[in-house]
Amino acid sequence: MTVPQPVFERRQYESKIRNRGTVTGEQYEHVVTSIRNSMEPRILDHLARFVLKKTAPDATDEDVGLAITRRCSSFQNSRIPDMDQLFKDQMKMDLKIEDTEARVLKYFVLFDQIVEEHGLGGILGSGREDDACS
Repeated sequence: MTVPQPVFERRQYESKIRNRGTVTGEQYEHVVTSIRNSMEPRILDHLARFVLKKTAPDATDEDVGLAITRRCSSFQNSRIPDMDQLFKDQMKMDLKIEDTEARVLKYFVLFDQIVEEHGLGGILGSGREDDACS
């Protein structure tokens, strides 16, 4: 998996908490642990002081999350996988699925998974195509 581990784990955690909320009726904001509270205090202090140029209490979850994503993205960009080979190896249409719409949908979901797992959103573009036109 080449998606930066902290980013991947946070996405997984947030997804689980959202799913839990749909089952139990709990509000996401009341249950989710903030990014700041999930970090070791000394790491938060270091990040706030040297990267964000703030004190730890002034660093928001958004600030910390953006700093982590920015740092991880800069590491990722130093090693871009061979895209042709990656998609050739992993993009397989499941011809056992008889329903054409379901087969194509699964193919697109597989594409999204590959893009997410390998951190290719910045290379291939992120967001919806119709958003770029507006």
